[in-house]
Parts: sequence; structure tokens; C-alpha cells
Amino acid sequence: EWIENILHGVATKYLQNYLNWFRFKEIYKGVDIIKEMINSALDPTGYLKYQNIEVNYAMFIKSQNI
Repeated sequence: EWIENILHGVATKYLQNYLNWFRFKEIYKGVDIIKEMINSALDPTGYLKYQNIEVNYAMFIKSQNI
């Protein structure tokens, strides 16, 4: 419903972005969302989470034993 009202439809190309936006809205429900967006964007630990993403992904694949 929120996608239809705000974004006027869905393009599967951007589905992950819609889901990220929805999750962000749910996490910060009842909070000043603009302030939280700015704080999240400026959070230096956010970058560090993805710094070694290739290594973490390779370890994840190895742990699946597929």
C-alpha cells in the first residue's frame, strides 16, 4: 500500500531499494525520520560493515557446503 501511495507502482529492477526503504521506515517508526536518515548516512560504522564484503561472502559460500 505504501508503495502505491508514495511511489506510484513497483519496478522489479528497484525491488531491493523498496525493501530497504520499507525496513528503514519500520525501524524508525515514530521517530524524526529525516534526522535519523542524516545520522545513518553520517555513521562511520556503516561503511566498515561492508569494507570486506568479498571476503565475508566467500566465507559464507564455503560454510554452505554446496
